[in-house]
Amino acid sequence: FIYNKVLESLKDLKLNKINGLLLHNPSQLNSNIGKEIYNTLSKLKSESLIDKIGISIYNPNELEEYIPKYNFDIIQSPLSIIDQRLINSGWLKKLKEMHVEVHVRSIFLQGLLLMSKSKRPDKFSKWNKFWNEWDNEIIYLNNSALEICLQFIYSINEIDNIIIGIDSYEQFCEIINIKYNSKFKFPELSEIENNETLINPTLWKNL
Repeated sequence: FIYNKVLESLKDLKLNKINGLLLHNPSQLNSNIGKEIYNTLSKLKSESLIDKIGISIYNPNELEEYIPKYNFDIIQSPLSIIDQRLINSGWLKKLKEMHVEVHVRSIFLQGLLLMSKSKRPDKFSKWNKFWNEWDNEIIYLNNSALEICLQFIYSINEIDNIIIGIDSYEQFCEIINIKYNSKFKFPELSEIENNETLINPTLWKNL
């Protein structure tokens, strides 16, 4: 199934190969066909139909289970100014020492970090203490939330690629026009990364 889907995608995209193929749900590797899944990805790579294989994770703790068992070229992980688990766990440094590409996503926490107070959904009001702190720091530093989020990511040398979502061409231009500033001052924020209910968007439906 995986092999044929890749062939279909190559045909649809009019490409000879795909740069990277990631498992969105790496727990599939623990199933009774986990070994077959990994071997299929490796076969696609050996046949030069894909350049790199990897997994997408929600929590760096997942890497404890998969890294010792499999060889990956890419790890995709959430990382933001309020979710620094990949850094603090030591995994970002380990991955770079292993020459694994690190792609980060959710750098704006699904856009939540960019929202004004009036547009922030009520279900996140239980963290109002943090949001007030965040909003006040933005005013104090006289920078946009967008620039704060981007400058934080830009300051981390171990990151290879950033995955973002946009709603318009104007948003895209605004993002790419922000250049790295090595002297940028970041806000001092309360510890919040241990609250996975907030930093893991897949849990938001339960709020």
